[in-house]
Amino acid sequence: MSKQSIPAADQTQIDFPTLIGLRDGADAAQWGRIRATQLHAGRQLAMFLLAANLIGAAMTASLFAGDLPTWKLAVWAALVAVIAVGVAMRRLASPHRGDGYANVRDIRATVVEGAALAVAWAIPPLLFEPSTGSTTAYALWMILSVLMTAAAVAMAPLALATIMFLAGLCLAVVVKLALIHAYAAAGTTILFTALLIIACIGRARSLVAIRASQIALAERNETVSLLLREFEDNGADWLWETDSARRVIKASPRFAFACGLDP
Repeated sequence: MSKQSIPAADQTQIDFPTLIGLRDGADAAQWGRIRATQLHAGRQLAMFLLAANLIGAAMTASLFAGDLPTWKLAVWAALVAVIAVGVAMRRLASPHRGDGYANVRDIRATVVEGAALAVAWAIPPLLFEPSTGSTTAYALWMILSVLMTAAAVAMAPLALATIMFLAGLCLAVVVKLALIHAYAAAGTTILFTALLIIACIGRARSLVAIRASQIALAERNETVSLLLREFEDNGADWLWETDSARRVIKASPRFAFACGLDP
């Protein structure tokens, strides 16, 4: 391992641009294995994210069923479904093993997934107008909050895509709330999104630190195994055995001879 590789279990040494994939790490080989682990972790919750999007779209469509034309809701729901299925297929197409190699471009490519989902889900708060005096706007905010939380859980290993989705959707909601002068709600949305992003980054750092520790431990074990194998091949006659008082009780002939004793 190079001297600039990640110290085992030291999350403070993982800088933010490298963590989210804006740039590659100093040790390309180590980070290639870490990137594969990130993609694998994102793959594991792909179906959970798909279900969250489909259920959220169905709930949103039913919420506005009395306020908007059916065709408009159907077109939007179909758009969300197509994008969500596409994201799930991309995630499931990634390697099913976390011990392979991937490059930083694979991580950067996931930003398209987060951006596409953000655009699709920005439509309801910006373009769907609830009827006056209804609680539809509040219910929509709750649906979007649950969806953002689900995304922060499912996409946390792919922090760049998660940040893109959360920030994009937050921007749409805040713009809408600001236009209707709901500044307290807008501030709450910003704070909520910031907390989700912080939690996402924390989970991503933990995953990278754990994987780096596993890689370091595996390399140390491999080194020890090689040394023991070499010793067994070339120097087994130097072995000895001690008792609880650290006295030599059994010694190989070569070791005894080196100590000046009769084998």
